[in-house]
Amino acid sequence: MNAIVVGHSTVLFDAEPYHILTDPNFDNSMGFIMPRMVKPALNIDTLHSKTIIVITHSHIDHLSLSSIRQIKDVHAILCPKMTGRYFKNIHEDKVFELDYGESKNIASVDIRALPAMHPSARYLWGRKTKTNSYIIRTNSKTIFFVGDSGYSPVFKNIGLNYSIDVAFLPIGLATPSFLFGKDHLSPADAVKVFVDLKAKLMIPVHYGTFRTILERHTWPLKEFCRLISLYDLEKKVIIPQFGEIFDF
Repeated sequence: MNAIVVGHSTVLFDAEPYHILTDPNFDNSMGFIMPRMVKPALNIDTLHSKTIIVITHSHIDHLSLSSIRQIKDVHAILCPKMTGRYFKNIHEDKVFELDYGESKNIASVDIRALPAMHPSARYLWGRKTKTNSYIIRTNSKTIFFVGDSGYSPVFKNIGLNYSIDVAFLPIGLATPSFLFGKDHLSPADAVKVFVDLKAKLMIPVHYGTFRTILERHTWPLKEFCRLISLYDLEKKVIIPQFGEIFDF
């Protein structure tokens, strides 16, 4: 099976005959003050009508409505409970809300929603909604994906209940820790989650895409590389370039 890390939390999985696209974001900036530093490593026109979009939560960098509008043919959109209302007039007949423990089966693809520790409201105000992580089973592979989360014992429970082949875990936007550490995984937290999950392989996401205000955009990956070297995990980690097709 192969995949492409497009940038931020956007990953494209080739689950023939389907594409699975997580948290699609092709925006030029995150909000108004955090510009995109690297172009999206995906031509949207290459997506076909069997594209399954998976949304982890309602924050604008993970639920980019402008990006989803650009995807002309969508097979299904899976999202957390209470977030379906954001898709008014945007493929709304193909939206399925999943609560923790619920799953959607689409032929050879099975996607199950699991918890993530990340408070979510669309903006700084408004009704809070849930944040999902996902177990994606397809082509004899079990994938764990989380867009945003703080560290929690829930990951150890997930590792006990699922045999995970590869975990896609966020490593950025977690500093300074007193502001963001509770709700985001730092590189050190991501390594800890990887161990808790007992996954065979890890791919880092959620870094190096948007210029942030308080965190040097180069720091998450540098710190992550230092840690995997320190703990001798190099053989269990793939760090693809944005846009690179890699197999796992």
